[in-house]
Amino acid sequence: MRRLPLLLVLLAASAASAQPEYRRSVAAPSVSFDVAHAIGDDLHFAGTASENGGPYTVDIGITSLVLTASARVPLVGRWAVVAEVPLMVSRFAQTVTGDLAGQESGTDTQMDLGNVEAGVELALRDGLRVGGRVRLPTTTRGAYCGEGDADTAYSGLATDQEHLEAYVSNVLALTASADIDVPVRPHLGVRLRLAPDLLVNTEDSDQTDVALGYGAHADLAVGPAVLSVGGVGRQYAKSDGFGGLFETDLALVIGESAEIGGVRPGLTARIPVFERYQFSDAVVAVSLDVPIR
Repeated sequence: MRRLPLLLVLLAASAASAQPEYRRSVAAPSVSFDVAHAIGDDLHFAGTASENGGPYTVDIGITSLVLTASARVPLVGRWAVVAEVPLMVSRFAQTVTGDLAGQESGTDTQMDLGNVEAGVELALRDGLRVGGRVRLPTTTRGAYCGEGDADTAYSGLATDQEHLEAYVSNVLALTASADIDVPVRPHLGVRLRLAPDLLVNTEDSDQTDVALGYGAHADLAVGPAVLSVGGVGRQYAKSDGFGGLFETDLALVIGESAEIGGVRPGLTARIPVFERYQFSDAVVAVSLDVPIR
């Protein structure tokens, strides 16, 4: 079991995170940090231990966190380099009651690097950016479907189901993106995002998914603060591998951020509209954008 003090150190010093689609991104040169936490991801099982055994229950209290670090750095002209490094953190507290031989109560904390992403963005004009990214299969754990070390992948999927390729092993992802910022009136604007993805299973190239991520948000500036409301989702046009399990129709996003002392902290809530996420009911996230001067 990994030590809790190490978890606290990572939370304090490495809680760097990217600029996910569900929150307002920063177009200027910056380093960003996000910590996302899943709500309602605990598990409960009940049954009969054996043919002659009695009833049992297994309750697993889960703390699912994703800590992601990202940066946007100018390259030349209107070009910029972008990068993202996710870290998956899981804490499982298992309580077993009744007649279930061989199962014990206990806790376990695990941390693993996710799949790293890098790419470029081009500002075609004010309010319009296009980009391309590749996410490499850098995680050595998190093989989905319970092959031993699936705990941290569970946390990644519970907190960011729209981007399974960041957390499960053996996935190479190619993503194109278009971001449009449309001013509606003073202090009010609309953000639109489209992000088609190609997900390839590196162990079986026949298992290839084609998806479209989307987002639409309205931003209201009130002094140094920005209030946001909108929605995000992901649909699969072709799903031969992982994708069909994690399609998300639409999630409501409510957020707030404010410039304080030259940096911008923020808070975001993401709630599925039609049905719960596969592993959680909702997600809350805190963020911090730090400009590169």
